[in-house]
Amino acid sequence: MPQRPELMVGFVAPAGVNVRHLCDETKKVFNEFNYKAVEIRLSLLLERATGWTSPSSGSEDKRISHLQRMGHDFRETLRTPAALALATSAAIREQRSKISGSPDLPADGVVYLLNQLKHPSEVRFFRKVYGSSFVLIAAHATKNTRESNLVRLITDSENRGTQPADLARAQEVIRTDEEEVGIIGTDEFGQNTRNTYPLADLFVDLEQEKNVASEIRRFLD
Repeated sequence: MPQRPELMVGFVAPAGVNVRHLCDETKKVFNEFNYKAVEIRLSLLLERATGWTSPSSGSEDKRISHLQRMGHDFRETLRTPAALALATSAAIREQRSKISGSPDLPADGVVYLLNQLKHPSEVRFFRKVYGSSFVLIAAHATKNTRESNLVRLITDSENRGTQPADLARAQEVIRTDEEEVGIIGTDEFGQNTRNTYPLADLFVDLEQEKNVASEIRRFLD
């Protein structure tokens, strides 16, 4: 039986979008094609970096803001906005070794789900290294939905009801996620979802979560 190509699927979405649902539905669809899905969470790769510190608070917005700062510092330390893409490529090679026996031998019928990309340089890196084996899926939802999702996550993480300041806290997370601002203009090492999103090969509407699998299925067919 001919070897099936090894694939890489990246995800990008603004803060507040339910990327977990998108990733899970993508995995289910690939399972229908008899592909094994291996998820690589880019934020977890930061924990391997020199200088990593754990969040000082369990509040969801503070946890996200901490990861945003850690991501910025990692890119700045490596002096490249594609730093997390480099770390992801190394993680793919680790997983490949476990499956195929060699970091240089592509795994048969495996798709790596890269959750999630936050900078255009990451997309450019993956397309240069993996070519047509890499695709990017973007998810979107209305700003009101994203704000509501974040407010709910904040209140749930603090085990309390909604307070007036919660919306401003959610909006701050969204602003930094869209395009991190430097002293002058955009910070090249900060998150930049706004300019990553348009680079996608497929755009999925997560206002209608029940349709996600069918949209992905049509794209793969």
